[in-house]
Amino acid sequence: MIARLAFSTAWILAGAAAFAAALWAFLNTPESTVFTLALSLVLVLVMYAVTALTWSGALLGWAHGWSGATARRSLAGLSRFLLPLLVASLAWWLVGRGLEWITAHAGEISAWFIATLDWADVRWLLSGVSYAGEWVRWLAIPFAALVWLGHLLSRGWQPLFDRACLTHAFSPLRLVLATLVAGATIDAPLRYGVYWVPQGLPATWVEPAFAAAKFGVMALLGAIGASLIAKLAVRA
Repeated sequence: MIARLAFSTAWILAGAAAFAAALWAFLNTPESTVFTLALSLVLVLVMYAVTALTWSGALLGWAHGWSGATARRSLAGLSRFLLPLLVASLAWWLVGRGLEWITAHAGEISAWFIATLDWADVRWLLSGVSYAGEWVRWLAIPFAALVWLGHLLSRGWQPLFDRACLTHAFSPLRLVLATLVAGATIDAPLRYGVYWVPQGLPATWVEPAFAAAKFGVMALLGAIGASLIAKLAVRA
């Protein structure tokens, strides 16, 4: 367990570093010529490939252990990652549009509850729907996509999905555990750690050194959290 967690964390950290490098190059590539446009497309494909290999390797590492064969088998993720990515992106977009519609029509919704159920204040209900929708977008949908990818990697394209895959993806226990892991290792550090600086820190080399150490710890925590979520997404 500890060895697989360490290897998976290192694999995800390496993938995140490669993705960040490709993203930095993409953001700094001007799109003024045909050549630079082609280079931007290549960088987008590189980011896709890095993401596919990172998650495929993490899932296969938890499922079968880490070896050279695991790295080679993760190459199958280059093709099998695309379908879960597209479906998850569509679902993510649809939920987002639904939340935008609720926000835009909050007054009308409140008026309907007042007229129909005599509820004078439904802000708590709208806030609950908003939180639930964001949880679905940022955790439930990506987790289901990871489960689907794991099934595709281990079982191939047939069946494309079945009851076992759906049961695994929407297991209440796994979703609760994934939520706790993501909250503790990803959301909380980003929410409270990004702008945190100890009082009295001298504005010398100490300040950038502290920032580098802080973001390094945040990256490590995030990679550990992502690795544990990949473990939850692997079929027992």
